[in-house]
Amino acid sequence: MNRYAPFAAAFLAFCAAAFAQPAPAGKVAVISVDGVGAQELQGGPSCLGGKSAIRSLAEAGAYAKRVTDVLPTITHPSHATIVTGVPPAKHGVADNGVAGIWFRKRSDIAVDTLWDMAGRAGKRVAIVTWPSTYGAKADWLVPEDLANFNDPTADIRAGSTPRLFDELAKATHSPALLPFTNREAGRPLDRMTGEFAAEVVKQRQPDLLLTHFLDYDHRMHYAPHSAEACEALARIDGYVARIVDAYRAAGLLERTTFFIVSDHGFAPVERNVSVFGLLQASGWVEAFPGVPVEKAIALKVAGGSVAIHV
Repeated sequence: MNRYAPFAAAFLAFCAAAFAQPAPAGKVAVISVDGVGAQELQGGPSCLGGKSAIRSLAEAGAYAKRVTDVLPTITHPSHATIVTGVPPAKHGVADNGVAGIWFRKRSDIAVDTLWDMAGRAGKRVAIVTWPSTYGAKADWLVPEDLANFNDPTADIRAGSTPRLFDELAKATHSPALLPFTNREAGRPLDRMTGEFAAEVVKQRQPDLLLTHFLDYDHRMHYAPHSAEACEALARIDGYVARIVDAYRAAGLLERTTFFIVSDHGFAPVERNVSVFGLLQASGWVEAFPGVPVEKAIALKVAGGSVAIHV
């Protein structure tokens, strides 16, 4: 049995049911907060305050204590699984990118996505910075771009629905349009995402919204639950609240189901392991100075795991 099937069936069955309702139909908002693990809601180390929007949504609804994640547990493979219900072996996004080229295109996903199915059902779809969405068929698209952190706004604007980026920027007066560098990229991108997503809900009232926040993940890589990480999650929580408020202001709150999802959590690293050394000791790899290599394998270490391509 496909171990991803229960999740896929439950998630997609809900969406099918929501999209099949007679008018006025329900709305669905899928909001991803990169790097948020289960401990944030279950008594472990947490950056979420007692009155946070994310915690309030969980307490008012339902949440999973655990899920089966994919291998590797990193941003693009996990987000592709969230919107397809199948593992990387089927959807084809097995990493964030290859040889320095990010998997940022819809064509990188080999199977149908949630927004494809919603579109065929006649539903209006808004995507605001979701991984692997350049070229996605959506009514309103602002794609995510992590390839050019020096100033990705030009590429994001070029990949967006014509005129949409500038319309949203004008409506929100977003400071994220200013050039920024890799060091600070997560913060302005998240602000742009939060402002644009709320404005899309206000102006367009999509049937399906997908949006993704990333700065918490960026900060957690350096120090789990540091002051900087908690500040990032507090900002993101504020953007989630703003999106919820946009549905409320549009009179849609009672007809909207919110999915708060994530791609993985974090855990402190206690020690480093030389994967190549383990493979060499087990006989998988033989390497001697000056001797040509007749057989080779490729290693990909990510998310606390390793994939071996033979």
